[in-house]
Amino acid sequence: MRVKKRGNKLVLDLSFFESLLALKRSLVIPLEKIQSIKRIPYKSFGIRFPGTFIPFIVKAGTYYTRKNKKWEKEFWLKTTRETPLVIEIKGWDYNKVVLALPELDKIEKQITEIVGS
Repeated sequence: MRVKKRGNKLVLDLSFFESLLALKRSLVIPLEKIQSIKRIPYKSFGIRFPGTFIPFIVKAGTYYTRKNKKWEKEFWLKTTRETPLVIEIKGWDYNKVVLALPELDKIEKQITEIVGS
């Protein structure tokens, strides 16, 4: 995954392999919509559409979960068993972006630098 800033947006470009799993090439998130970024244990169960799920190995793509009697849309890209980085977003296409990848510390640092600037 490559992290960059384009104007007032956070851009997450997925690698070829990641895009095959998630069936998405990139996420472009307006910076003003990002509510929080934190590493927390986070589990969610829902309907996957589209995406990939292999138990204990990968969870990637778009997931619809029911919380507080309403449906939320989440993007997952989890290929490691690390505690995921959860980006909470308000008023955008996805409610959450959940990442657990190799080099997650580096990715988290890049994202927090962009959002903080």
